[in-house]
Amino acid sequence: MQEEEQERARCERERLAMEAAEREARDLAFAAAIVDYKRREKEKVQQDKQKQREEEIAAAKRKEENQQEEEMQRMQAAVRYAAEEAVKMVRNERRIAQEQARKLKEESLRLTLEANRLEQDAAWKRTVREAMQHRALEQAEE
Repeated sequence: MQEEEQERARCERERLAMEAAEREARDLAFAAAIVDYKRREKEKVQQDKQKQREEEIAAAKRKEENQQEEEMQRMQAAVRYAAEEAVKMVRNERRIAQEQARKLKEESLRLTLEANRLEQDAAWKRTVREAMQHRALEQAEE
């Protein structure tokens, strides 16, 4: 009986030891699961932060590219405007020069005609004067 009692006590101790070992194993597994969960959460937070940084960098890069494109378009528009204004100015200067040339040709023609008329008048006056002198000489001889 005493042996049975000792055997029962030993079995009870083994059972209690096994339950304690199982509880400890469960507690360790639970603690490991918590540590693993926290590690995964930390990695996820880090990945989210990294992804956000990359998105911010990409957004900043797109913004810079858009600004450069807008600046390029503004510069191209300014160059086109300047070229159009230069063409207008050249055309206007050419029109003014052509108008001045036309006026100078008209003035030259008018002055040439006036000079011819004055020459003809002077020639006519010489002819009239010579004729009058000739007649006066003839009258004086008579």
